[in-house]
Amino acid sequence: MTGDPEPPKDEKGAETEDSWRTSEIPRKNWGTVSLSQQPYGFRVGSASSYQRIPRELAEIADRHQISMWQWRIELHGLQPGEPPVGYDIVGNVIVGRAIEGSDVDIDLEPFDALARGVSRQHAMIRPTKQRLFLIDLSSTNGIRHNEIPSGPGLAITLRNGDVITLGDLTFEIRIIDQPDLSDESKENPLQHSGTRPLSDQP
Repeated sequence: MTGDPEPPKDEKGAETEDSWRTSEIPRKNWGTVSLSQQPYGFRVGSASSYQRIPRELAEIADRHQISMWQWRIELHGLQPGEPPVGYDIVGNVIVGRAIEGSDVDIDLEPFDALARGVSRQHAMIRPTKQRLFLIDLSSTNGIRHNEIPSGPGLAITLRNGDVITLGDLTFEIRIIDQPDLSDESKENPLQHSGTRPLSDQP
C-alpha cells in the first residue's frame, strides 16, 4: 500500500491536532523547518507589514496553529523614496523575478530587476536556528556582499545592516527579529513527516 497513512482520529472521529505530521507537510526543499514555543513577531521595524514566506509553508503553519522558528527581515533601498519591504522567513526562499516559468518567494521585478541584471532565480535565503545564509544560485551577474563578490553556491552569513547587490540591484538587509536560542524544543515533529531537517550549516 502506498501513500501517507490515514490521519489519527480522536474518539469522536475528528482528526487530532497532530494529524498534519504525516498528511499535510509537502516534501519540498524548504530546508530547516523547526517548531518553537516562543511567541513571535513582537519586534517591528520600518516596514508597514511582513509577508510570511515560503507562503505555502506559512499557510500550513497557520492552518494547524503551529508556532515555527522565524526570521523577520526588511529590505531597504530597493528603490529611492520607497518604503522597505518586510518578510517573515520560515524556510528556504528564492529571490529573483516572478515571471512566467520562474517560481520565487521574494519578487524583485517591481524594482527594475531585469534592467539591473537580476536572474529569474538569483539567490536563496536559507534560515537555520542560529544563522541566516544567502546563497548564489549560479546567477548570471552574481552577488556582492558588502561590496565583496561571492561565487556560485557559496553561503554568506547575513548580519544586520549588510549591503547586498544582486547584479546591479543594491539594497540593505536589516534583521528585525530572529529565533530565541534559549527556546530548546525537545522534538521536531516535522521529522515524522518526511521533511528532513538540515543541520545549522549552509
